[in-house]
Amino acid sequence: MIKGGFTRKKVKSLTLGEKLRQIRNERRISLNEVSKHTQIQLRYLEYLENGKYEKLPAEVYVKGFLKNCANFLGVDGNSLLKLYNRERGIQKNIKKEQKTSEGFEQRKLVKISNFVIVSKATAIAFAVILAVLAAVYLYKEVSKFVSVPRLTVLEPADGTAIKNAAVWIKGITDKDCEVFINGQPILVDDRGEFNEEIDLQKGANFITVMSKNRFDKESSQTISVQSNYEGEIKKENSSEINGEVKGEQETKMKMEIYVNSDSVWLSVKVDGHLAYSGTLSSQVKQSFEAKEKISITSGKGDQTFVKINGEDKGALSKDQGLARDVIFRVDNL
Repeated sequence: MIKGGFTRKKVKSLTLGEKLRQIRNERRISLNEVSKHTQIQLRYLEYLENGKYEKLPAEVYVKGFLKNCANFLGVDGNSLLKLYNRERGIQKNIKKEQKTSEGFEQRKLVKISNFVIVSKATAIAFAVILAVLAAVYLYKEVSKFVSVPRLTVLEPADGTAIKNAAVWIKGITDKDCEVFINGQPILVDDRGEFNEEIDLQKGANFITVMSKNRFDKESSQTISVQSNYEGEIKKENSSEINGEVKGEQETKMKMEIYVNSDSVWLSVKVDGHLAYSGTLSSQVKQSFEAKEKISITSGKGDQTFVKINGEDKGALSKDQGLARDVIFRVDNL
């Protein structure tokens, strides 16, 4: 319709699912890739895109899903969260109205003869049971809020002496907790178990493992490990010239990754193996060492910076948003 020289058009706003699907299609990223890089189950991503919010887990997990998706896709997480809250509220109101309507229709059909007169003793007993159940529920919730998370370091034992230059730290904590070893975040599986290898210096090493739950309650454990490593520098292509042995030290690449944003989602592969996958904050730096290559995928390439063998290489990408599979090779150093 034309009025006053202007054409009126209906503007259709995208739902959260449509927006997520549009962003993926623009970046040519499949749901399987999103699931792989964000560690979110594929079915939950499908529920988000199809608007089946009632099948998703608790709100705190959904907010985490949206934050990880936003970091990976390089978009504003707050806008996604606002869309979700609005649509979720609409669904709840519609469901509430349907229940109210159904209850009204049922009450109209109920006959007075079908009512059962409940004795006073039964009503009191029922009320007591409800009160006990409510008290138990509140006690559990308050306990979660005020108590520190469970943390047990299974290996190595405190005071262990080894002849290696590295040691595997194995342990278990409560589900959905974050674990840090000497201030560096590590991966934790859905059962709360973790297994991370860390380098040691010769002599005494003090390793602090910390677990933090969603209420920011922390528990930590410090163990000492004695490294008696007596390794020698590996030599290649050695030859004896004039009675002297000359060789070349094995070439390695040491990389340090840090970000200039509140948090950036990262996936790092070292020599073809996944070494890190998670959200890196601006207060934390991650270090890696490779013999052949390091591949980095970042949700914000222009906010992700690398140093190689102490030399600052600048941002991972000049473009905003996703930077995928940026490879650094030892041969190119």
